[in-house]
Amino acid sequence: MRWYTERQTLKQTQISRSSSAAKALSILQSLNQGAAGPSIEPQSEEAKEAELAVFDRKVYAAQHSMEEAMTGELKGLGVPFFGTSLDLIVADDQQAASSASRPKWSPLVTEAELMDLKRKMIGHLEMLYRD
Repeated sequence: MRWYTERQTLKQTQISRSSSAAKALSILQSLNQGAAGPSIEPQSEEAKEAELAVFDRKVYAAQHSMEEAMTGELKGLGVPFFGTSLDLIVADDQQAASSASRPKWSPLVTEAELMDLKRKMIGHLEMLYRD
């Protein structure tokens, strides 16, 4: 929620910068009355989008590192599905067809299935430790 609020604040700052630049330009034009003065150009849409993209990349990096830290903590606590061996995980587009030769206590799982299992486990933990 904090990152969303900060992104909305950045958008509002961009809007206020544009209106402030327009006001400053109109004031300078009225004072100079045709004389060549410093030009104030409002921030272009490309610059605004680039600024938002930089912010989004920072948020993504922070989310990624936070997820890795939380996964490490949950794995260390022995929470199921957070210590799954990489040998048991297959890509989403691959079928777990070769699981017939594997023991039933260690079947192959796709990345999407593993993510669903992790989410369910987090849901159970949140329900148990809500207070």
